[in-house]
Amino acid sequence: LRVVFDLEDGCPPAERKAGRENVRRFGAPHDLYRVGEEAQVDFDSVPAGGTIIIPKVEHPHFVGPKGIAVIETAIGLERVGEIAQRAGALIIGLADLSTELRSDAYNDYARHRVLVAGRAAKKPVYDSPTGSLEPGSIINHARSTYLMGFDGMAVLHPLEAKLAYEYAAPTRAELDRCRTILDGVEDVHLNRGQMVGPPHVKRAKATLARWANHPNARSPEG
Repeated sequence: LRVVFDLEDGCPPAERKAGRENVRRFGAPHDLYRVGEEAQVDFDSVPAGGTIIIPKVEHPHFVGPKGIAVIETAIGLERVGEIAQRAGALIIGLADLSTELRSDAYNDYARHRVLVAGRAAKKPVYDSPTGSLEPGSIINHARSTYLMGFDGMAVLHPLEAKLAYEYAAPTRAELDRCRTILDGVEDVHLNRGQMVGPPHVKRAKATLARWANHPNARSPEG
């Protein structure tokens, strides 16, 4: 988990001067900083080494290799492949994007496009916040974040953070399945009625390396 100091939507315009002062007082190099419309003024308040989150990126020139580009407009989505090549990481912002597209029907399409662009560029990709404090909605979104292959998800509320940490991760059953795959030989073979080959072995190893010690791994019943 990493803290984001939000100088854009999370900070009303009348309070941004005070927000920048809080960044100077409490910000640390390992934190993230989302800048607003007065980007240069916001940049000047960020401690050296801090990672900048740039909203509504629509051109690769708007972001550098240490910045995180938020893809949340139609133009940004159309250019996401170019943006991913230059940015340090990507986040999809579904609230603004669905507003511009006038529909939620394209959310999964947009998530897939951003994810594929990030993977092609070998950059981390983070899912959008849920936009809800209803636990079931958060859990469903967090599970899809994991199952779609995102590196994590942005959150806006402590409840969302708690459930995302728990559910945007493999279940105990899924981890056990990875271990079962690694119990077999590494060429193509039949495992519990499914064909398993080198790509499955590679994925199982990567999953276990990242998640095997996750403290909130749940039982299959949970």
